[in-house]
Amino acid sequence: MSSRFLLALLVTIVTVAAADAQRIRYDGYKLVRTHPETNEELMYLDELATHLMSESHGHGPVDFLFSPAALIQLEDENIPFIVLDNDIQAAIDAETARVAASQRNVSRMTWYDDYKTNDQIFDYMNDLVTNNPTLIAREVIGTSVDGQPIYGYTISGAGDAATKPALCFNGTIHAREWVSPMTLTYIADQLVTGYGSNAQITDLLDNVTFYVVNVLNPDGYEYSWDSVRLWRKNRTLNSGGSYGVDLNRNWGLGWGGPGSSGSQTSDTYRGTAAFSEPETVAMRDYIVNRTNIVAHIDFHSFSQLVLWPFGHDHIDPPAEDLAVFQDLGHQMADDIHSVHGSVYTPQASRDLYIASGTSSDWIYDATGVFSWTVELRPASEFQGGFTLPANQILPTVEENFAAVLGLAESVAAGVDLQFLNGAPDVIDVLSPAPLDVRITPIVSGPLNTATATMHWRVGDSGPFTPTSLTHTGDNDYTGAFPAAPCGESIQYYFTIDATTGGTYTVPRIAPVTMYEVEVTEITVAFGDDFESDTGWTVQNAPGLTDGAWNRGTPVGGGDRGDPASDADGSGACYLTDNVDGNSDVDGGATTLTSPSMDASDPDATLVYSRWYSNDFGGAPLSDVFVVEVSDDDGSSWVNLETVGPGGNEVGGGWIAKEFRVADIPGITNTPTLRVRFTAEDAGDGSVIEAGVDGVQVRSTGCTAVPVPCPGDVDGVNGTNLNDFTILASNFGATGLPHGSGESRTLGDLDDNGDVNLADFTALAADFGCTP
Repeated sequence: MSSRFLLALLVTIVTVAAADAQRIRYDGYKLVRTHPETNEELMYLDELATHLMSESHGHGPVDFLFSPAALIQLEDENIPFIVLDNDIQAAIDAETARVAASQRNVSRMTWYDDYKTNDQIFDYMNDLVTNNPTLIAREVIGTSVDGQPIYGYTISGAGDAATKPALCFNGTIHAREWVSPMTLTYIADQLVTGYGSNAQITDLLDNVTFYVVNVLNPDGYEYSWDSVRLWRKNRTLNSGGSYGVDLNRNWGLGWGGPGSSGSQTSDTYRGTAAFSEPETVAMRDYIVNRTNIVAHIDFHSFSQLVLWPFGHDHIDPPAEDLAVFQDLGHQMADDIHSVHGSVYTPQASRDLYIASGTSSDWIYDATGVFSWTVELRPASEFQGGFTLPANQILPTVEENFAAVLGLAESVAAGVDLQFLNGAPDVIDVLSPAPLDVRITPIVSGPLNTATATMHWRVGDSGPFTPTSLTHTGDNDYTGAFPAAPCGESIQYYFTIDATTGGTYTVPRIAPVTMYEVEVTEITVAFGDDFESDTGWTVQNAPGLTDGAWNRGTPVGGGDRGDPASDADGSGACYLTDNVDGNSDVDGGATTLTSPSMDASDPDATLVYSRWYSNDFGGAPLSDVFVVEVSDDDGSSWVNLETVGPGGNEVGGGWIAKEFRVADIPGITNTPTLRVRFTAEDAGDGSVIEAGVDGVQVRSTGCTAVPVPCPGDVDGVNGTNLNDFTILASNFGATGLPHGSGESRTLGDLDDNGDVNLADFTALAADFGCTP
């Protein structure tokens, strides 16, 4: 071992020993973003740093906490780094003082106003069990290294909990992630207290069982409160005298591989063997012994991500399962966004970084349970990191509870249904798009492909008509919407049978709830997916050194807040530069301006997708992304929206936006509409990434059908003298009534077969009518 490794090891051991004696402080410690390029550099940083401070842990950007002495050592190495925070202790001191004050007056109404200790969480859950014994039960599923009980909670409504499909959640596998147990406690709380008063929760608990383990690492969690706020691992005493194993590197699949460490002092130390720790054994056996578990989430913080396997290698699950992971992962991200506007990025774990021996990888591989890892708020260190401000607890738990309910709906339905071309809000009456869906079993399978059926009706009343879907291979089916008049709506739902018996329905409680699509005429006056150059212009402010708008297919890996793919699936979009690892806007502003677009239709709507990230770098959350529109071909501009510098939608993610042109203040419907997007670098050290895609100006509506005039005998130009002449020439004619198979007698306006005085009266009353 080199001398620099020995020095790093000594620094870390001394730090840990001090932590056992008193609550450790981090005065003078700095949060640093490094860029290791080799495994040796990464190992060196692991040994030298006091703590790993990001979920990312591999080649590329990795954040660590360094002591003053360690930072001096780092400066002598050829490893790029920047200092992100010069005073990490300030946030910890503020949190400590606030939490101490908040403990004085705690009630059920204020319980989520601040973080709670392990004992407080246990007491809260104990009250929940005591007051609701028919809905929630507690059991000890194992004991920790220090002998503390690890509790599991079963939450279920009517019926046998063991026979219903189940979801399982665990949290606090990493001790310092304090918002994780708050989230799990809130989920349990809302499920129990909502039963009987909330129709959706009541229905779900009668059809789905929930298993909750909110504090899997009680020893480490207590230690993070009492001694080392940033402690990550459990409290195993290792053979070398240090403490702790990373419980999310101790699972069986890929154990010992990349993204874990064999060094006992590392924050990612994997232990002596797979499942060497009593906490991982307890969670493993808990899941294995409950064969009704269908889906699982391991809640962590932070980064605002929804991750699916695999993370230990660059491989994917089988295609059918991957489709479920992706669809439900995106669904959870959408459900989260719907509550407070937070952007959680759904992606494969390996796309974040390689990590071996993780819970979700093993659970999916060993049991077939669909397992996700959710990284909670915040999006970055600059928004609080592991010391997330207390005012973010309640919005965090609320938005993730929405994701849990959405996932539970899918589990209760038994199948996952995906619209391969997106679920349409409207269809064009003149050229309706095909209906292509993928139906994948979640609970059990296989499915009887011949029974896939769409049930539909035009309007909002009357019986549903079943129409078979055509099986096109694997789990895919195609069908078509029925013909319907423009302006009507079509309501519909799907059913399919399992080969073992039983019918799955999507949406699950259809026709109480169902899908609905409006039949209309869609006119796209301007549409650009950026596959070709349609005349957009780029203007850069003086001083811009990098990051100008560039059209192309994204080449970045998403590790700096840049998009890894476009928004509309065409492949191309506009990006601020397009260089892997270096697409940041530097030194000024860059503006992307559209060509002239026809928005003269009164119903014209401007549509686009945008991406913006400003929460990276040494000066995060200091820049804005500005969208402006012009109705005079660019002579003057009106602000449409300003994103940032803080708040939601500044951590990346494609966000779709729609604005009815007539409703934009200061803008009128015009054939010369333009839109422009400006990303600006206002300060040193900030990392700005932006993207634009799928720009359209479109209108929907039904062309008015002329209403015929009742007295228009010849059907030309309304009721006039020519109609009077025709009727007079046929006066007295007799024949069969209209609809009897004979042609209508000209002049027989009342369709009784005779041309008589009644017809003259009707024509006179309608004279002068124009259609």
